[in-house]
Amino acid sequence: MNDFALSLAMLAMVALLWGGWYQYRRNGPNLQTLLMVVMALVLLGNVVIWQLPPPQDAEAADAESAPAAR
Repeated sequence: MNDFALSLAMLAMVALLWGGWYQYRRNGPNLQTLLMVVMALVLLGNVVIWQLPPPQDAEAADAESAPAAR
């Protein structure tokens, strides 16, 4: 399900950028064009955040690196 959400977000980002570019070429700069580009950048930021690995707990990292006590 995560792959589907990321793919959908990337497709929406491309569609928003294309739509913003098309509207800019057709009508010139306006608020809707700017908002479409900003939304595309927000989607890109979300995809980057979703792809970051989760933070490791400092205690868990120390316990994994230390030899097991018997």
